[in-house]
Amino acid sequence: MLRQLKVALVAAVCLAALCALLVRQPAHALRAMPRSNPVLLLQASAFRFERCALQTRLPEGTLRAAQVNVTREPNRPARVEHHGVPVLPVPTLRCVTSEVRAILRAAPGAPVTEGPFVFAPFEGFDFPMEPAPPAATWMLTPAQVDAVVAELGALGDDPSRLARLAQLEAGQQAVPSTAARAVLGTFQQPDAVVAANLCRVVTGRGALRTVQAALPTRERNRLRSLTRGACGVEVLAAAQPDPGPRPVRVDPTTPGPASTAECAQDSDCVLACPVPPSCCPATCGCSHAVPRGEAAAIAAACESPPRDRRCPAMGCARQEFHAVCRAGQCRADRGMGMF
Repeated sequence: MLRQLKVALVAAVCLAALCALLVRQPAHALRAMPRSNPVLLLQASAFRFERCALQTRLPEGTLRAAQVNVTREPNRPARVEHHGVPVLPVPTLRCVTSEVRAILRAAPGAPVTEGPFVFAPFEGFDFPMEPAPPAATWMLTPAQVDAVVAELGALGDDPSRLARLAQLEAGQQAVPSTAARAVLGTFQQPDAVVAANLCRVVTGRGALRTVQAALPTRERNRLRSLTRGACGVEVLAAAQPDPGPRPVRVDPTTPGPASTAECAQDSDCVLACPVPPSCCPATCGCSHAVPRGEAAAIAAACESPPRDRRCPAMGCARQEFHAVCRAGQCRADRGMGMF
């Protein structure tokens, strides 16, 4: 009996020691957390300051350089004040103060008495459309878009996909806004930050609305704020080959040299619109006036040798024309003419 009591006593002591260890361990672990370093604690919650940044129109560089003094005292809310320049707008400072107090208040353990420390709430903040992206020189064709979407889907993680979008920007290539949903669909977390980076390479009218429509509802307003309403890139017009000198337009009312005159009177002109077997019909009326001497050659060209006709389908009201000579050139006028 005595032996059993000793065993029970030893078991009780071991159990008590184990319980004490389990109770002390979390407290010890909490004391080792960044509570002793409030700067690290605030930096770990930097995402909470995004809403403060979106309340101001300050440039990205100014926001990143802004710093505040934070003072913690026992049983009192933290005091947040400006530290040098740039100076944050009053509403932004109030927002930062609210977030700092909430983060420090939720820190584990009792507050400690510390002097003021300096904290940069927007040190790593990014407005994805600042600076503005360079103009693109090429918009991807549908086949190229399909290839890019397939490539993005084959990548293993979202950072790699963002890097691929950056390569498109570096190559001055633009994605049509109609492909925004397909591109965002390749990301594991298609949030406003991803969409804002897509805005740097997407092009098309109403690009912001198109990209917003591909996002969850809760992310749409956030995208507008992150991009400050700017989404999309301009595509420069592709360089076209020099067509050479333009032909001089001849005014039909101005008589030309005698050697270029086609006619002297209306009877020298005739309408020439032969059809079989190798020419297309003048569905809307024959309006091709030529010198009478050329009509036979045109008719012969349409009769032999036969060739495959691919005539366009047309729908129009048939009109009547007659040949006239005007300023030495054969012309077709509407109407039946005078007989």
